[in-house]
Amino acid sequence: MSVRMTRTCFPHSYAKYSAVVRAILGVIIRSIVGSFARLRNKVTLSIEPFSSKSRLKNCAVSMFTPIAAKTIAKFSSSELYNKLYCHSSLNALPDQPDGKSEQQFHCVGDQQRKTEGSSDHGQ
Repeated sequence: MSVRMTRTCFPHSYAKYSAVVRAILGVIIRSIVGSFARLRNKVTLSIEPFSSKSRLKNCAVSMFTPIAAKTIAKFSSSELYNKLYCHSSLNALPDQPDGKSEQQFHCVGDQQRKTEGSSDHGQ
């Protein structure tokens, strides 16, 4: 069997303004097995800049959404936030030796505060 490198190809290696330059380095290998000759393209290296503006922008939009401080304060004091926090925190940590996790104590305190607040309105 003989293998010979015939050429190197560079597809997708164009750039327009500040667009991402993507280069795939590969070789076309001619493999001769018996009387059959086959050409195949073997990709050896893919180069794409990590810090491309479009990738960073998409990452920032999908993972981090800026929220104003007033909105966070209003949301954290709402009843919906407390319900979501209690539900998610009950499943967050494994149980302690006494059978209750630290988050469960926090949620019990939140629920007691809510019942005290509702009983104050009833008097």
